[in-house]
Amino acid sequence: MDVPTLISGLYAAAHGRTTWHAPLGDLATCLDLWLVQVGAVDTRSGALLFTGYGGPGATPEASLDYVRFYNTIDPRIPAILAMPSDDWMLSDRHHDAAFVQNSRFHQEFLIPHGGGAMAGAKVLEVDDMQFMLAMVRSHDAPPLDPLKLPFMNQLKHHLGEAFRNMVHLRRAHAELDMAKELLGPFEHPMLLVDEARGLWHRNAAAAKVLARGDIFKEQAGCLICRRKEDNDALTQALHALVRTTPSTSVPPARQVLRLHGADGAPCLAFVSALRPEQTMGAFGRAVRALIVLHDPAQRRAALDPFIVAECFHLTPAEARVAVQLADGANAKEIARRSGAALPTVRTHIQRVMEKAGVNRQSDLILRLLHLPARSE
Repeated sequence: MDVPTLISGLYAAAHGRTTWHAPLGDLATCLDLWLVQVGAVDTRSGALLFTGYGGPGATPEASLDYVRFYNTIDPRIPAILAMPSDDWMLSDRHHDAAFVQNSRFHQEFLIPHGGGAMAGAKVLEVDDMQFMLAMVRSHDAPPLDPLKLPFMNQLKHHLGEAFRNMVHLRRAHAELDMAKELLGPFEHPMLLVDEARGLWHRNAAAAKVLARGDIFKEQAGCLICRRKEDNDALTQALHALVRTTPSTSVPPARQVLRLHGADGAPCLAFVSALRPEQTMGAFGRAVRALIVLHDPAQRRAALDPFIVAECFHLTPAEARVAVQLADGANAKEIARRSGAALPTVRTHIQRVMEKAGVNRQSDLILRLLHLPARSE
């Protein structure tokens, strides 16, 4: 197997597109190894965080035995961690015959399963995690040929970059846990995308829309509109929103697009920029866009202040006032219900009208009645 294919396999495994068994097995075949192992250790506790295997020695029995009984007494791990990051720990030089003879790890696990000399190295250190690579020869084979060290260093570099990408992806998905909590309860479809249309999250309602494929579809992790003209409009909106420089006095940009279903019926898409400095990172560390779909033909449910605020960039207090206006309350009734001063409520109403771009309360109510809502 050629080197680019081997390296590509390591990146694919780190991204979760394949298991570690296949690319590490290919690497073991290429270098005539008994086992190739990757793993991560918590440097604070010494706990094994994850491990992956490939090669003839990667039997289910050996793998399970290692994780259950022998990873905690593996003398190779502390030896690797003690080595400089640009060097290799060669077990035949580090552990002499007397050490091997008295090592439970070697005598009870490694040698009985067929393992021998190893070349190991640190490939990445991040957030108190050490990622390591181990290349193990069979018990009756000589140590790795030093002439292969340049190739091994090349693999170590790429594996480190692959693990760096894996950490980034895991961080990104962990950051979106709050987004799932915030967007999950809404009955209207909500999608979180980046400037390149990468689809980071969809709530249950949006998942149904994607499954139908009449407005959107997901293609290679990207959000694609069914109609070309809708696709172009969404592209322009995302670029404009994500690239706009935020201001402390001017709310983030928002656009309303008219998309179309398979039958040509319009569907409104409220597209808003979500900036980490303005959302406390709840939607990730990069600028993303929230797309809220609303079908005007659907029945109206109870308006939710969160959606109203998102659509018009209102404060929570302004959104609560707007929702009560839509429900038929006047300023005095809102003040009485909320305990707020009447002038404060009137100020909120005026600001809501300004942000909604209307001059009369009747026009404001008409706009509010066509916004997305949240299920009870």
